[in-house]
Amino acid sequence: ALREAKRLGLLRGPRMQTSGWALSQTRGHGDVPSLPYEWVEHDRPRSAFCDGELECRKAVRRNFGEGADVIKVYASDNRTGRPNFTVAELEAIADEAHRRKKRVAAHAKTYEGVRNAIVAGIDTIEHGPDEVHQDLIELMLEHGTCLVPTLATVELLAVDGAAWGATPQTIERARREYEGRLEMVAECHRQGVAVAVGSDTGARAGYGRLCTRELELLTLAGMTPKEAICAGTSVSARAMGLDGEIGVLTIGKLADLIVVDGDVEEDIPLLQDRTNLRAILQTDVDLTN
Repeated sequence: ALREAKRLGLLRGPRMQTSGWALSQTRGHGDVPSLPYEWVEHDRPRSAFCDGELECRKAVRRNFGEGADVIKVYASDNRTGRPNFTVAELEAIADEAHRRKKRVAAHAKTYEGVRNAIVAGIDTIEHGPDEVHQDLIELMLEHGTCLVPTLATVELLAVDGAAWGATPQTIERARREYEGRLEMVAECHRQGVAVAVGSDTGARAGYGRLCTRELELLTLAGMTPKEAICAGTSVSARAMGLDGEIGVLTIGKLADLIVVDGDVEEDIPLLQDRTNLRAILQTDVDLTN
């Protein structure tokens, strides 16, 4: 509803793409194990649930029928480390989306979860593994898969987790995960895998602040400031399938841009200070037409 209000000009705001319900297998990553499953299945606080290729196709069709722009699927489970869904189930999800020329994003943090998502044809890997796997890099290059590493989310937990009441074990795990993801991003970038900018749910810093911090962290993984900015603009637009309309400043594209004080190629952290922001410009065009 918020997206449609923006599209109709009833309010000002960013362009939005919504995934509807994230998709999880029964008692998978979308579950809330502290609650009875019947409640979780009915109220869907984290996701909808589907099993088998037919149910997965039906869930995708329902999401799109209810107005989704993209599909989000859980390909691995944080609690158990086990993969969610079989490759055949993920292929069915990707096929239903791609038939509509839409994209699929996969939450995937383990080796098997990431590999299953890539070979199934899913478009973007959200988070990714916390260690370098050369075979996964080669698969991403072969399939044209984009990595969205969300470095800032785990870095924030590693740095500020104690203030949130996180346990020492959780903070230490976040530190290891951050360092490992940073290495994976560096190797992906060096070998030519597309890397885009994104954040994560449950992040206490706010999504905008996390994304601007992400740009700086990408420079620690070997990107130049200009390459990091491209990861957050042109590469992200391509990851969402919107590169024909936004992402670069050129004739024929929508002129969505921000104006800031300072040279971001010399001082990329200045993007994290909103007092440097001077203007937000947005083309008043309906992308859905």
